[in-house]
Amino acid sequence: MEHRVRLIFDDEDTIDIGCRPNEDVVSAGLRQGVLIVSDCRHGICGACRAFLVQGGYDQLLEHSVHALSDEDEEDGWVLSCRLRPRADLVLEFDYPADRVARLGASRRTARILRSEQCGGDLYRLVVRTVSVHAPLGWIAGQHVLIRQARSGDVFPAFPADVAAGGLEIDLYLALPHRTHALALFAEGEMVTLKGPVGEFILRPGSEDLIFLAGMEGLPPAVAMFGALSRDGDERNTTLIVCDIGLEAELWLRPLVGTNPRLRFGLDALTEQLAVSHSAQLYLCGPSQLNAAARLIFAGRDAQQPIVWENDVIGNVTRP
Repeated sequence: MEHRVRLIFDDEDTIDIGCRPNEDVVSAGLRQGVLIVSDCRHGICGACRAFLVQGGYDQLLEHSVHALSDEDEEDGWVLSCRLRPRADLVLEFDYPADRVARLGASRRTARILRSEQCGGDLYRLVVRTVSVHAPLGWIAGQHVLIRQARSGDVFPAFPADVAAGGLEIDLYLALPHRTHALALFAEGEMVTLKGPVGEFILRPGSEDLIFLAGMEGLPPAVAMFGALSRDGDERNTTLIVCDIGLEAELWLRPLVGTNPRLRFGLDALTEQLAVSHSAQLYLCGPSQLNAAARLIFAGRDAQQPIVWENDVIGNVTRP
């Protein structure tokens, strides 16, 4: 059974989606090709904030009080990515409906050629899209949505090689707590790709580039490094990797190549911020890494100009 969720926007346009019992509203929209404005999907950024006009829920999933305080919730505000309805809902958003992306035009059917575990929760899929469609295009750092045929579940997956440009695509995705992940995406199985999605891409500038990446954030970081090398970008670049196992480290080193300085551990971020006069920081990874980086930033020199671009499990926010 699905609950109906009506989304109302400040231009009075509406969108209706169905939400399954154990599904949050943002994930429900994603499954149906409706991208509600949402950044971290872990209750940290507050980008998916909405006002609950009608309906009920038992309790919001775990979230930061900086994204939504207890007082705000008492006043009727909710976080769509943390909201699992127990009845039909009506939600109001304070932006127009044209900010909600629709995923209908860029869709490809693909067959899984190879699937393997890279280490921890990180998996690699090599897929080939059907030849009747033009090859899928994207900008380094963007991701696609891959729909598993049997379950209908949708996952963000990152293409790691933006230069390939052919029908075969190298995809990396995180499948936490799924012991049978390779069976979920078995070789020979057909899947659906939608996208590209996201604005987590390299920005112009002359500042140093610092990438702080962990597990599922490694593929977009690697894709950006490839773009830097291919375009002859000579900016001072550092990749700081956190929370990976031996398999992922061995996988990472040959992909990164010689362009960036490769370092490991959060201490390296503190050290690099101390020597960079100005920098663009790209945070790619799970919400725990986001929180740890925020603590480091809280203690830094407030006069140090830092541009922060943040991608948490495939979703964009700019704190």
